[in-house]
Amino acid sequence: EVVDIVFLTHQAKEGNVQEALNEVARLECVEKICSAIRVVKI
Repeated sequence: EVVDIVFLTHQAKEGNVQEALNEVARLECVEKICSAIRVVKI
């Protein structure tokens, strides 16, 4: 079964976000992470 998961965070450093995504990607139940979109307030 395929599902979409959306994570919203407070302001975070790019490296920390990438590290978290890598940890999620290593989970046995995760097949792949298709995309990550950064939303920036300007």
